[in-house]
Amino acid sequence: MFKIRFSMRHCLIMTAYKDAEMINSIIDETPVSWGVYIHIDAKSSLLSSMINNRAIVIKKYRIYWGGIEHLYAFIELMSMALNSGENYDYYHLITGQDYYAIPPLQFDTILGGDGMNYLDIFPLPRQGWWGDGLDILRYRTFSSRTDIRKGIYRKLDSLWRITQKMLGLQRSLPSYSIYGGGSVYCSLTKNAVNEVVNGETSEDLLQRLKNTTCGEEVYFQTILMNSNLRDTIFNNQLRYIDWNVKNAPGVLIDEDFDKIVKGKALFCRKLDSTVSKSLLIKLKKYMSDFSVR
Repeated sequence: MFKIRFSMRHCLIMTAYKDAEMINSIIDETPVSWGVYIHIDAKSSLLSSMINNRAIVIKKYRIYWGGIEHLYAFIELMSMALNSGENYDYYHLITGQDYYAIPPLQFDTILGGDGMNYLDIFPLPRQGWWGDGLDILRYRTFSSRTDIRKGIYRKLDSLWRITQKMLGLQRSLPSYSIYGGGSVYCSLTKNAVNEVVNGETSEDLLQRLKNTTCGEEVYFQTILMNSNLRDTIFNNQLRYIDWNVKNAPGVLIDEDFDKIVKGKALFCRKLDSTVSKSLLIKLKKYMSDFSVR
């Protein structure tokens, strides 16, 4: 048995709304030198007192699917971590239903020491993705007020979009280039986090994304690609996610174990403390076995 020293320090930036057991599972596996910052949906029955007290937990924003408040929560957590006085090298944006795909001891091996940032990215416009992708910025929606996927709200939101188009009420687009990625989950260096929180483009883009749907899926990509960090982006978010099911992403189960650990992902998503119980046991053993090598 030997000890492995971390050459880099990491910080988990998590948004959650349920399943305290699952949240505590990943915290329990997280090295003590790492940071853990969590935002709990203000609508949730989940309490801060249910979470391992080594995590810094806030409960502020009411978050609906696609609403910009999810991005606000991430930005606030990142700002807190940046201003904590702790010197983290990497910040990992995850959910309360994520777990490690590899032992934390191996993170430095995957990430290396070259200061790369890992997120999914592609240029916009891109036909077939939210119209052409730029529609995210053009049209105001009700996603900050309700779940626009459900019932009458879906019809009302669609009608509001048609009205904006007919009356020429679409928002103008910025002069800088826009990029998308299909996901907010990523692993960023301290420099990149400082850029997305405090950079020249961040304030303008955040204002433009107010009352939009899934604005978080263009925010990080656009800011970083319009900064001097554009050459540090590696087009891979380093997450194992099953998109090949109806109502994706699918909840991972025991049969997914080999695919998770044989990949080069840092995290896997999504797990449930009940449905994924057998898988979680296997993953915990895998982490434990590695730590005593």
